[in-house]
Amino acid sequence: MPLSENLKYYRKKIGLRQQDIANLLNLDRSSYSFYETGKTTPTLDTLIKLTTIFNITLDELVGVEKNNGLKVAEPISDYEASHMMNLSASEKATIIKMRELDDESLKKVIELIDKCLDSLD
Repeated sequence: MPLSENLKYYRKKIGLRQQDIANLLNLDRSSYSFYETGKTTPTLDTLIKLTTIFNITLDELVGVEKNNGLKVAEPISDYEASHMMNLSASEKATIIKMRELDDESLKKVIELIDKCLDSLD
């Protein structure tokens, strides 16, 4: 959810009114209301105060999911790491591009590489 929706959700979850939150932040109710409607964005300092009020993490408040959809690399062996240190610039660029692919596209690229390698034999 966007930040504005999260602010409203967590405020209601703890049973406070906009005025209550505004008082805790030393703001006018309208200033806080603008955060919940998305008209303005709170400062980092205010966001941190809000996490304390709501008893949540900053990631939860701003709506960041765990790993944010990023692929997490599998651990590699020392042998693999030593070989990766010696990659050429084009090999590194290829790996970077491959990491941008979704799982299905990556599978197709690997199949294509396998076919190319088989045709070389």
